[in-house]
Amino acid sequence: FLYFIERIQENHTTHTHYKRGGGEKMHTLPKRVLISDNVLISCVGHALTTEGEEIIGFCLGGQVGDDGLVWETCVRPRSDKQSDRVEVSPEDQIEAAQEAERVTDATGVPTRVAGWYHSHPKITCPPSHVDLRTQSTLQQYGISIGLIFSVFNEPTEYKQKTSRIQLHCFQSGAGDQPISLPVFVESQQEILQRASVGSSPQNDAKLVPLYKKSSPGSRGYGRGGEYSF
Repeated sequence: FLYFIERIQENHTTHTHYKRGGGEKMHTLPKRVLISDNVLISCVGHALTTEGEEIIGFCLGGQVGDDGLVWETCVRPRSDKQSDRVEVSPEDQIEAAQEAERVTDATGVPTRVAGWYHSHPKITCPPSHVDLRTQSTLQQYGISIGLIFSVFNEPTEYKQKTSRIQLHCFQSGAGDQPISLPVFVESQQEILQRASVGSSPQNDAKLVPLYKKSSPGSRGYGRGGEYSF
């Protein structure tokens, strides 16, 4: 199944660089992630559908230089019997790759499976050791972005009982150590344009960070690769 996924990924990848070392092909990982506003809304909405178990889906997009781009999603059903875990099955990967082909046909922009996302209901958003192992495996096939949405989690530092949504963007480094990535939001049209013609200082000046304020408890508070909104 993974061989099939790799063939689809290679057929629909543009502007993606590869490194070779020791006879093994290595994908260059993005250093920041740009997601479209519709993707952010879709992922948050999916995560909020249940507080009793984790949800899962795939991020569809591409890579330009050091930028990981996400402009569509592919929602997948749960397959793991444990409510606090999700499993990336071969069938899920095939369906996501086929959905990427459909997005390619619809937009005219080569689209591949660029990452995956899942939720952490009622707990914080840093990746678990299982998440990091899954990410490490997926990175071998160019699926280089991991997004975790923490939902229905009530922070103890707030006097009033409230709930916030947190996002953590990560990769798996050496020894499956977590690597946090900065996240920016653009419109889908702007991200598709980046995928078609590449980034430039002009459109970088228009980038909107996912958070701006830096005081705990304020809207948009972020620590490392974690963002609250």
